[in-house]
Amino acid sequence: MRVLHFYGGNLYGGVERLLVTMAQQRAAAPAVEARFALCFRGRLWQELEAAGCEVHGLGAVRASRPWQVARARQGLRRWLAELPEGERPVDTPHLTWVAPYGRSAPWLRSPAANARSAQGASEPPQVAICHAWWSYAIFGPACRAAGLRVGLWMHDCASGRGWLERWAGRRRPDFIFAWGESIAATAPRLFPGMRARALAPPQAAIPALTAAERGDVRMQLQTDPGAVVIIMASRLEPWKGHGLLLEALARLPGPHWVAWIAGGPQRPHEEGYYRGLQQQAERLGISSRVRWLGQRSDVARLLGAADIFCQPNTTPEPFGMVFVEALAAGLPIVATRGGGASEIVTAASGVLTAAEPQAVAAALAELIGNPEERRALGAGARARAADFEPGKRMRALAEALQEVSA
Repeated sequence: MRVLHFYGGNLYGGVERLLVTMAQQRAAAPAVEARFALCFRGRLWQELEAAGCEVHGLGAVRASRPWQVARARQGLRRWLAELPEGERPVDTPHLTWVAPYGRSAPWLRSPAANARSAQGASEPPQVAICHAWWSYAIFGPACRAAGLRVGLWMHDCASGRGWLERWAGRRRPDFIFAWGESIAATAPRLFPGMRARALAPPQAAIPALTAAERGDVRMQLQTDPGAVVIIMASRLEPWKGHGLLLEALARLPGPHWVAWIAGGPQRPHEEGYYRGLQQQAERLGISSRVRWLGQRSDVARLLGAADIFCQPNTTPEPFGMVFVEALAAGLPIVATRGGGASEIVTAASGVLTAAEPQAVAAALAELIGNPEERRALGAGARARAADFEPGKRMRALAEALQEVSA
C-alpha cells in the first residue's frame, strides 16, 4: 500500500518527531510504502530524507494566502495526474525542480524521489493522510479529486470552533486517525457521527549512556556530575508549562539540582516568550541553576544524561510524544494530570500532579531526595515503553490502513 503523508515542515516539535519515527521504523511494516509531501524544506525534510524516504515539495503554502493555496492544489493535482509516467524531472546535482503551475512556484523533489523516478518506481499513492487541520483543508480536496482515499490524522483535540477547524470540517474525511484516546474522543465535535481510530506511536528504546558519556554531556552543559538533572524538552508554547516549572523549581530545597530546558524560538513571537522565561528565572533567583539549551537535535542524548523528566502542562497535552521518549530513556516522569500524560504515564513510571507550583515542587523534591524511588520509576518507565515497541505499533498502523482502504 502506497501512502502519502502531508504536512508543513516549517517547525519542529512532537508531530515532526512522530513522522520521523514512523519513517525510521517503517521496516516493521513492509506492506506500507510511506512517502511525504511538505511545504517547507527544513529539519523535518532533512530527517525524512536521512531515513531514506521520498519527500515531495509542495511549495511554501500559508492558509492565510489564498493564491498560495490555489497554486499548491493545482500543482498537486497535476503531479498526481502525471503518475505513474513520472514528473519529467530535469537533472541537477542535488535537487530537481519541476514547474507544473508556472515558474513562480516550482515543484521541488528530493534526490530520493528522483532516483525512484529514474528507476521507474514512482507509482501513484493509494491513500493520502493529511496531518492536522490545515493540511487536510488545503490538500484534501486535490487528493480526493485524484481518486485517493483521504484521511485526517488529528494531532490536537477538536474544539468545533475556530476558522481553521471549520474550514477542515466542510468535507468529511474517509477516515480519521488520532494519537491516543483523548484526541480521538473529540472527533465528533467536528464530524458528527464519525469515530476516530486511536493509535499509539512507535518508539524505539533509547540506549542507556555509559557513565563516561553522561559525564561528557554534563560537562558540556556546565552541570556537576553529582547533580540531579531535571529536564524539560518541548516547543515554546506557554501551555506546555515552562513558567509553572520555573515556579516549582524556585520552591525546591537543597542545592543538588539543575534544570535543563531544551527548545528554542522557531517563530518571531516565541522570541519574546523565551526572553520572558529567562527573566522569570532571574526574578526567582534560580537562573544560575537553569540551563537554556535552545533547539536541539540530540534530545535522546540529553534524556540519557538526565535524572527526571518534567513537563507540567497548564492545560492538557493532547498526546505528548516527548513523554514516550522519556519512558524509552528510562526517566521517571513528573507531569500534570489530564490529556495524553494521563494516558501515557502510569503510577509505576511517574507522578501525576495538579497544575500548581507547590504540587509539582513536592513531586520533584520527593524524587530528588530519593534515588531508590527514581531508579524504581525509571525501571517502570522502560517497562511501560515496551507498549510502544516499533514492531507492534507499526503493524497496528498497517492493519488500520488496510481496513480503511478496503
